[in-house]
Amino acid sequence: MADFKSFVLFVLLCLPLVQSGGPCVDEAYVEGCPSYRLRGLALSTAYLPHSLSFRAERVSKVQLTSDRAFRFNLTDTTKYQVSLEKNGSRICAAIPGILNETCGHWYYLGIDSTSPLLFTLDCVNASHSCRFHRLTRVALHPGADPSVLTWRNRANTTTLSVGITNGKEGALVTLRNAATGTRSYHNITVRGASGGPPCVFSSPVLNLNYTCKKALTPNDFLFIADSKSSYFDLSAFTPEEDVPKGQQTCST
Repeated sequence: MADFKSFVLFVLLCLPLVQSGGPCVDEAYVEGCPSYRLRGLALSTAYLPHSLSFRAERVSKVQLTSDRAFRFNLTDTTKYQVSLEKNGSRICAAIPGILNETCGHWYYLGIDSTSPLLFTLDCVNASHSCRFHRLTRVALHPGADPSVLTWRNRANTTTLSVGITNGKEGALVTLRNAATGTRSYHNITVRGASGGPPCVFSSPVLNLNYTCKKALTPNDFLFIADSKSSYFDLSAFTPEEDVPKGQQTCST
């Protein structure tokens, strides 16, 4: 009976993403979480304390945004730790080495870069070990191959925003079957490369099928956003060197 229960737990953790051969990536990490190669992300400050870190692959211009914007250049691959905490009615953020503690009435925190960053998110605000992270926006670096992320509705979300580089082009898409409960998992396929065919966001089960109108430039990123803050499985964006040998990322 114990073996059967263990098998059921394994299936629940990996559906609908599991492939044959080896445990999922979240089971492969005993301590900490893997990193994700993204152009940026945003999270709600309603769920604190929150800690995350990032490092650049190369020289990058990074912008931290909330009720105001902070801009800085990264000239090396140093890992920077971001700390978010409540201080009375205010939210305080600090990035030792580049940003002294600053406080304000922040409702969200966004971090975006001109080139990919390697983000590591804490597990306190994740579910299913380290696979699903509670975020309001994910910014993806355009690639030649399709990418698949899995989204889990948290607060009966019925719309998602998708598009190119915040403010350049996008759409608010009304989803089908999104509000069937907070245990619903939906794969979203993203295609798009700089100089290639128009980018596409698709998920048949969600009635999501958006084709970008403008061609991507090297400075653009692709984004998926949910104003209500829901869960995103980013394991498909884990660099190969971060995945232990013989493991898989539970993505399709």
